[in-house]
Amino acid sequence: MKRILSFFILSMLTGVLSAAAAERPNIIIILSDDVGYSDLGCYGGEIETPRLDSLAAGGIRFTQFYNTARCCPTRASLLTGLHPHQAGVGLMLEDRHLPGYRGDLSSNTVTIAEALRSANYRNYCLGKWHVTRHVAPNAPNHNWPLQRGFDRYYGILQGAANFFDPITLTRDNTAISALTDPEYQPDEYYLTDAISDHAVRFIQEHKEQTPDQPFFMYVAYTAAHWPMQAPEQAIARYKGKYDAGYTPIREARYARMREMGLIDERWELSPQPQQWENIENKPWESRCMEVYAAMLTEMDRGIGQIVDALKETGMYENTVVMYLQDNGACAEGIGRERNGKATHPDEPEFEPLPNDAILTSTAFMDQRARSGFAMLKGVGVMPGPADTFIAYGHNWANVSNTPFREYKHFIHEGGISTPLIVHAPTKIAESMRGEFYREPGQLVDLMSTCLDLAGVEYPQRYSGNDIIPPEGASLVPAFSGQPLQRTKPLVWDHTGNRGIRDGKWKLVAKGGARGVWELYDIEADRSEMHNLAAMYPGRVESLARAWNHWAVRTNVLPWPWINVLPWPWEQVRTGPVQTGISIREVVPTSMNQQVDWKYTLEAPPENWFHSDFDDSAWNTGKSGFGNGGLPGNPPIGTPWRTKDIWLRREFELDTKPDTALFLYAYYDESPEIWINGVFAAKAEGFSTSYVLLPITAEALATLKPGKNCFAVKASQTEGGQYIDVGLGSLVTTPNTAGASP
Repeated sequence: MKRILSFFILSMLTGVLSAAAAERPNIIIILSDDVGYSDLGCYGGEIETPRLDSLAAGGIRFTQFYNTARCCPTRASLLTGLHPHQAGVGLMLEDRHLPGYRGDLSSNTVTIAEALRSANYRNYCLGKWHVTRHVAPNAPNHNWPLQRGFDRYYGILQGAANFFDPITLTRDNTAISALTDPEYQPDEYYLTDAISDHAVRFIQEHKEQTPDQPFFMYVAYTAAHWPMQAPEQAIARYKGKYDAGYTPIREARYARMREMGLIDERWELSPQPQQWENIENKPWESRCMEVYAAMLTEMDRGIGQIVDALKETGMYENTVVMYLQDNGACAEGIGRERNGKATHPDEPEFEPLPNDAILTSTAFMDQRARSGFAMLKGVGVMPGPADTFIAYGHNWANVSNTPFREYKHFIHEGGISTPLIVHAPTKIAESMRGEFYREPGQLVDLMSTCLDLAGVEYPQRYSGNDIIPPEGASLVPAFSGQPLQRTKPLVWDHTGNRGIRDGKWKLVAKGGARGVWELYDIEADRSEMHNLAAMYPGRVESLARAWNHWAVRTNVLPWPWINVLPWPWEQVRTGPVQTGISIREVVPTSMNQQVDWKYTLEAPPENWFHSDFDDSAWNTGKSGFGNGGLPGNPPIGTPWRTKDIWLRREFELDTKPDTALFLYAYYDESPEIWINGVFAAKAEGFSTSYVLLPITAEALATLKPGKNCFAVKASQTEGGQYIDVGLGSLVTTPNTAGASP
């Protein structure tokens, strides 16, 4: 009798557990790349996105959801439910030896996939990973998808790639070549389609192999990140669509957004950078936007295939789908230089590689193809094909972010605002389907939402490590139109561009440590056209103090740069770097312009620095060291080909330094940095923002009050060298206006 009773109780318990598992929904998060707030049809755009529009019609559209303004910080935040600096990815993926800037996911975090494993979820990851600096096939893989909770992976570990032959392409833990992959050989390889096809494959395999388990799927498309590339048949549908220029498209979007109730009638349309009549090469500019639109429509088609696979496998009704974007539209001028490469020579410029070679270097994205031919780029080169490397530019990014100011990188609304579409047939109240939800939300909320849906507790420890508590609020109350249970303001920092929003008030600054705080009433002025900081100084001070406390708590401070302004840089940098020391120098106004660097072709003699240096010689492109003129006597700042360029810049110190200093540098092509003719540091590879470099004792000893000199030995073989170098002290605290140090 006891055995029969025990069997009966066990059977009932098993049935209860099975029912609980069956109630747990499948969860899919879809993330697109470098897409603007108004691009999707369901958010006012003219770009064809019928499958996302359909999800929005049956789900909820969040009107005030926010990302963190840049690729990898957004991914780190989304995956962990923490602010990027807490996750160790506060900037990009170089190790700056500060807790918030290690360029690698922290071991004191868990990903959504790791947290959901306790509820028996199977986890699938597709697309752009971009949360570890270790991407080579033989590199440490402790932060690759399969080591961070996912059961299957297909995608790129790096942040961008050629869509027709991507670098760092990986299946599970194995690096592969798109051209010789035995498991996937379409008629034409295109990364967006490959991501969609593998998502469909994983859904079908899940149904066949583990039908009793729920699944979590993270689909991170690289569309529409540069380079602008798409199949020609996809581009053709937009032929002529943008020939009238920016203003008609932008104004039509603005009108639709107001008509559909997406934006408030009071929000003004932000300024437009340039007028179409002033654009010299209009066909080229139109083509850039045609390709961009094609990239999004191709992604939307793939999202439709994923939804169709859910329906075909009977999992559609029990699946929650969330779609969002990693930052605002991208205004970077990548591949848009006037002196680019427009045609191929008869023979390859580089050594060709076989089809089965594994591509890991970024050179195979922006410089050369596997064939050995260099990538085509520059004004007039029509984007789209596999051998082009071009971004769509500042003006179209402004259109994409209608009606907001600024772009990717920045904390103004154009940099951080994203659509969020949530579709969940069994979870969303009938009254909310097709509706807008207007309460603000942020990336950190997605972890809390997934755990809430799955009925899972956030772990305090994982794999022997203490885990940082989550920062977000669950979005599930929004599914029935209820308010979120948020107790904290929304806060941001990226490269010193920073902001905090509490209720309707948003405090925001751009331009690094010296950027001035601006204050906006977001309810009345989400376009951020009317700065109220002078009217409400007390509110500015209280919000700035709150930002500073958050920044200290979450590893934002200390910043890995001192008094340095990230792109777009100011014309002049001055002011104290440390008590008793100031540096005065002119810095570039953009990544492609040197203001006061001096060129010479040969290494200068040992005593090369002296007070009677002939600056006037540079006006004709001649070397002040007496080494003769530059090839063709180009103007200062002109990019040109050679080896062993020396770049020189003077700076001044008020007093001789009495504490240890370091170099901060923003550079490419592995330069050597010298101070007063003495070797100071070697920078490896290239950086995407400022990094810290130790200075040799011999170079430090040469510093003196008055005039000193930086020099850089470059090894640039094509295009222009970019370099910015300065001195700083680790004890310096950035001085943010209105914030307590």
